[in-house]
Amino acid sequence: MPSWSDSLKNLTRKEAYPGAMMKCLDGRDGMMSAKSQNGIKIVAVKSDNCFPVPTDEVIAEYPNVEAMIDDGWVID
Repeated sequence: MPSWSDSLKNLTRKEAYPGAMMKCLDGRDGMMSAKSQNGIKIVAVKSDNCFPVPTDEVIAEYPNVEAMIDDGWVID
């Protein structure tokens, strides 16, 4: 099964923040919209003048960063 490199996973653990662009092994892109004790939310993005803009559509939710990484999401 494909996987991201350990260095990219470690970068995600250290650097992922609300507003960060994210990518998933399954080809999806998104933006982290929340990261707190209540969990992590990733929302869909749309292109506006060649810039990614977050939408209101939540495409993934996780209790913590490890669960997010285990599901294939890392910082882009």
